[in-house]
Amino acid sequence: MIGAAVVALLGQPGVSALLAGRVYPVRLPADPVLPAVAYQLITETRPRLARGRAGLVRSLLQLSVVGQDYDQAHAVVAAIRQAIDRARGPFGGLDVRDVLEQGTQDDPGDNAPQLVAMTWAVHWKESA
Repeated sequence: MIGAAVVALLGQPGVSALLAGRVYPVRLPADPVLPAVAYQLITETRPRLARGRAGLVRSLLQLSVVGQDYDQAHAVVAAIRQAIDRARGPFGGLDVRDVLEQGTQDDPGDNAPQLVAMTWAVHWKESA
């Protein structure tokens, strides 16, 4: 379920123009067209109330943004921030309540291709 929401969030116009649908679960395919993004669920928590579940979910996700070089990767990172930070509403069949960036880190690799790892918390409401 969260995968469909991630794809929908990253399918917004500013990001879609750069990625053209190149959003993949867990890892990129062999020899991908760049830029591209792989998403991975790090953890998911469901708070409990004294009398049952709250119905809210917090999914912590990593977005691995890969570009041909530093500038291309960071252009995608900027577009993602612009498009999904504080997003709310229906995305991929989920009732998304909030999307918050938790942190971003450059991969200290050889710069070709360039990887930027972004961590996002997606808060959503489970259907009854």
